[in-house]
Amino acid sequence: MYLGVRWKDTRLERMNSSSSIRFQIDQYRRKFHRLELYRGVISSVALGLFSLFIFGILEYFLYLPSSIKTVLVSVWLLINAIFIGIWIIRPTLSLLTGWKAISDRDVALRMGSGNPAVEDKIVNFLELESNSSIDQSYLSAIIEQRTKSLSQQNLLATLTPKRLIKAAWIAGIPTFMVFVIGLFDSDLITQGSFRFLDYNTAYVPMAPFQFESEMSWEVEYGEPLSLKLYLNGNRIPDRAFVYLNGERIAMTTVSPGEFEWTVDRNVENS
Repeated sequence: MYLGVRWKDTRLERMNSSSSIRFQIDQYRRKFHRLELYRGVISSVALGLFSLFIFGILEYFLYLPSSIKTVLVSVWLLINAIFIGIWIIRPTLSLLTGWKAISDRDVALRMGSGNPAVEDKIVNFLELESNSSIDQSYLSAIIEQRTKSLSQQNLLATLTPKRLIKAAWIAGIPTFMVFVIGLFDSDLITQGSFRFLDYNTAYVPMAPFQFESEMSWEVEYGEPLSLKLYLNGNRIPDRAFVYLNGERIAMTTVSPGEFEWTVDRNVENS
């Protein structure tokens, strides 16, 4: 009769305990910066679009000079570039290369937030892991003893998308406002933004009226020459003028929106 005896490899268990905690720490760090990147993309897009909308409104109503628009566009680009660097480029580099990534101790503090016992055990694990003066076999035994209870803990539980959801709400409110305004007055968004980005051009307000002129260019020598002007629109000026050789001459008001100017004698050939 053969009795088989199975030996338990305690050294393998110690290594698995240590590597499991290390794996969760690294996984926590990657997930942290991934969520940070997602939040940064949402925030950067919202900031860029909403700030463009604000500057577009200023241009739409105020008709800013090109010099002021040049300064404002430069400020707008600079601000957006800074926040893209902070919110997108930095977490991307942290995720891909580890540059400016959160340290192991920061991860331990975040993992144990709300549970000091878990925090102490993870910090103790990191201290033991970095201690090279202790015998390796003895160190493995200590790590196993100190971290055995952590095997039942979900160390990633504190890493939730709450901040991502909060950023989405904050970004969604002004985006929704812009969308609603665009439904009622799309020109306010499209024309204002286009004119703002076209910083080299100084736009002038459109006249609130349209005019038509009526004039007989062929008259007999010595006969009077008349020019009639008709204005139509929401706001019609009370007076109209003719400029002749640098001189401003008031036209005669015939009726609201109708003006006439007459040269009594035509003494020169036209």
